[in-house]
Amino acid sequence: MKLDIKTISREVVKNIYQNKFGYYTKAVILQLFLATVGSYSLRFIFKLILMSAGQDNFTTHNVISILSAPLSIPLLFVFVILLSMLTLFEFSVLTLMVYSSYKNEKILWRDSLTKEFIKWKNFSPKQLFLFVIYFILMIPMSNLGLSSAFSEKFFIPTFITEELMKMKNGVVVYIAFLVICGYINIRLIFTIPLTVINNQPFSTNMKKSLEITKKGKIRLLFMWFRLEAALVLIGGILLWVNTLVFELLDSSGKEIVYNNLFYIISRIILFFFIIVSKLILISSIVKIISDRGEKLFFKTAPRVDNEIRKRKKLAAVTSVIMIIIFGHMGYQMFSTEINKNVLIIAHRGYSEMGVENSLESLAGAKKVGADYVELDIQLTKDNKFVVMHDFNLKRLAGVDKMVKDLTFDEIEKLTISQGNFKSHIPSFEEFVNRAKELNIKLLVELKPHGGEPDNYADLFINEMKRLGVEKTYKTMSGNLDIMEQIEKKDPEIETGHIIALQFGNFSDEKVDFFVLEDFSFNDILSADAKKKGKDIFVWTIDDSENIVKYLHKDVAGIITDYPDMVKEEIENEEDSYFEKLTRLLYQNIK
Repeated sequence: MKLDIKTISREVVKNIYQNKFGYYTKAVILQLFLATVGSYSLRFIFKLILMSAGQDNFTTHNVISILSAPLSIPLLFVFVILLSMLTLFEFSVLTLMVYSSYKNEKILWRDSLTKEFIKWKNFSPKQLFLFVIYFILMIPMSNLGLSSAFSEKFFIPTFITEELMKMKNGVVVYIAFLVICGYINIRLIFTIPLTVINNQPFSTNMKKSLEITKKGKIRLLFMWFRLEAALVLIGGILLWVNTLVFELLDSSGKEIVYNNLFYIISRIILFFFIIVSKLILISSIVKIISDRGEKLFFKTAPRVDNEIRKRKKLAAVTSVIMIIIFGHMGYQMFSTEINKNVLIIAHRGYSEMGVENSLESLAGAKKVGADYVELDIQLTKDNKFVVMHDFNLKRLAGVDKMVKDLTFDEIEKLTISQGNFKSHIPSFEEFVNRAKELNIKLLVELKPHGGEPDNYADLFINEMKRLGVEKTYKTMSGNLDIMEQIEKKDPEIETGHIIALQFGNFSDEKVDFFVLEDFSFNDILSADAKKKGKDIFVWTIDDSENIVKYLHKDVAGIITDYPDMVKEEIENEEDSYFEKLTRLLYQNIK
């Protein structure tokens, strides 16, 4: 199908402008519904899944236990069905209100959504499976802006992408993955709006979307880019003017009232333009679908004359609701002081001054003001502890061999390199002795490779005691069993459990602290840890906006590749409104 991009672009802008009050009101109500009723329903089903399996949370360690419970699979199926229905509901509201505006008709919402519910309820297993796959594919690219409120909450954890980026072929693999996902998203971007409008199976609408995007997709992308760029420019100007005004009113950036007002206005501007951004895509998609002759499979009614007046009143009411919500959020954010007592923990040392986990990176961390250095240790073939993160030595040493298969003497002779730096693999003892000379403490991560002897915990405890650091250093591992063994055998050693992925509260783990990846951290978990009398450390926090975010959270330590940035943010008394805007934009983009 040949796409008249100029006409579509003009009609999209006209449509959004003419229906701005109605779109704004429905979008606010929709988001409130999804954030309350929708999210609560999903959390309720999720808690039932955990309760049925006798678990407090869902992590990579207990996934088998949860899935093997008798009621878990049926409840998980219910969870997927509910998630898919809520996603369809969101797209149904947005798509139908745009479609009706083009036709200058009024949607009979009760009848329309009831039929949409019945249609989704009668989806065959095949159609549901295809939708779930499509939903997953929406996550990496957020479907080029046409994303669900729920898919936006998911993203690829940074610990996965960071490790990929450190591998020679990792960057290529990651970029190729994003390109493939992006291409699939472009080709299937008409699928859900088509499913909302017509009464055909999801698979049929996937084929229709492939047909529509067979030609003209580059021109369509260029049109979206131009419209989105114009929107970003307008929104950016409004945000800049708003920020400049508050910068002039409160040069110190510390007045809570001004901070709160700035936050409220900025969030409303951001919300409005995020909604408009999504409507640009939906309006253009619906316009193309409408021009193809796709008809609604249910009835509509003529619009009434006083519709615009009602929309303005509803827009005013919803704006008041948003002011109250954002005001509460802003007060919570700006009424908390920066936690200047947070521990700055250099992740594998400071690799800007040496190879990770080397003596040089250890010294570099001390130089830039870190309180602790996080290091990884493994056992060699002859049961000696060496400082190395990777099980395989190929990435740093260029040797395709495992640490567990080599003796300490063999490993000691190897040269490791990273960037422009070269070094050697130190023993744990050598690393500790150098840390003592530098007067910096260590956070020791145990990385069991599976070939350890049965007395592995005893070997580590004895080594800590021999080096005289069992009372001053902290230790952690992703292996909870080993940490609990160490805690039981020697309570003087502070132990922590590394949790890469967690949903739900903490379980009753016999450790002193939790180490959470940025993806899993939330205020509910923070409160749960505090209730249990345990600290939380977060990793790996590497950008200034995220660093400042955690400096305002109740965390005991920040594990970072850039300890100098954390130090700088802690010591930075000035916090201008332009800096606040940067962090706010980062949080919304992420």
